Amino acid sequence: MRIYSDNALRAIFDTTETIALVGASDKPRRASNSVVAYLLAASRRLVTLGAA
Repeated sequence: MRIYSDNALRAIFDTTETIALVGASDKPRRASNSVVAYLLAASRRLVTLGAA
């Protein structure tokens, strides 16, 4: 498995406009809920797949 540096991940995130998130949840206690909120606040287009 390839491990990316923080700088490489930042470069990918900074140049990506659309992100797919598998297993998103609207339940506040689930970690994916925080991820969705973060990505939306960062003005990313979000596509949720297999939402729980």
